[in-house]
Amino acid sequence: MKPKWEWNHNSDNGKWSVNNGLTLRTATVANDLYWARNTLTDRIQGPTSTATIQLDYATMRDGDRAGLALLRDLSAWIGIERDGGTTR
Repeated sequence: MKPKWEWNHNSDNGKWSVNNGLTLRTATVANDLYWARNTLTDRIQGPTSTATIQLDYATMRDGDRAGLALLRDLSAWIGIERDGGTTR
C-alpha cells in the first residue's frame, strides 16, 4: 500500500492481510466509527474524488457492518450491514 494510507488506531495485525487485495477483519466491536480498530484511512484530494472497491460480504455475521466512510467533523458511511439474518 502507498504511504498515504494509515490506521485510525494501532492495528490488530492478526486481523488483516494483503494477498489478492487487502482483507480487513473485525478487530473489536465498537459502538462508534471513530473507535473501530482496523479502520484504514486515506486523506483524499479534492475538490472531487472517486473510490472503487470490491466487498465480499459472504461471511458477515449479525451485527457486522462493512463499507466506506467519510470521517471529518461530521461522518457518513455507505455499505452493507447484517442484522437478524438479513443483509442489506
